[in-house]
Amino acid sequence: MPVTTKAQRLEARKQKAREHAAVRARKLVRKAVRQRESRQSGRSRIIGILTVVALIAFGLVMIVGVYDGHRDASAGALIFGLIALAIAGLGVRLVLSDLNPARPWGKARAENCPQCHQPSLREKEMTRVEYHGSVTTTWRGIVTLCSPSCGFTSIRKP
Repeated sequence: MPVTTKAQRLEARKQKAREHAAVRARKLVRKAVRQRESRQSGRSRIIGILTVVALIAFGLVMIVGVYDGHRDASAGALIFGLIALAIAGLGVRLVLSDLNPARPWGKARAENCPQCHQPSLREKEMTRVEYHGSVTTTWRGIVTLCSPSCGFTSIRKP
């Protein structure tokens, strides 16, 4: 068994912490890239539209199919139906404006990309939550991406 000093053990712990930070950074960057691809492909909007349609259908079934017009146990169906329709109404706004495939991901940055020298840098604060049993770990970082053809990525603390 090798003999290690206190300084060597401390340095080993620091190295392990740096490796964990690098892994977390790569996961945040991958999440940002997937989010940008999902927005550009229109997948986000399609999922949003399907969710809104399902909420509208649920609300209408609860109001028309289950609620019989009397103030008894079926009044809860009316309330659930109205809540579902209200949430669907808010979802329409989200689907039409925020999930627009033509709208670019993140905010534009003023400087040019250090890799391709084009003014195509965009950044967005990203959050990733992981659950390990009863322990919840949250990571945050501002991810900067260039165009998909360039592939430049970076991350910094918020």
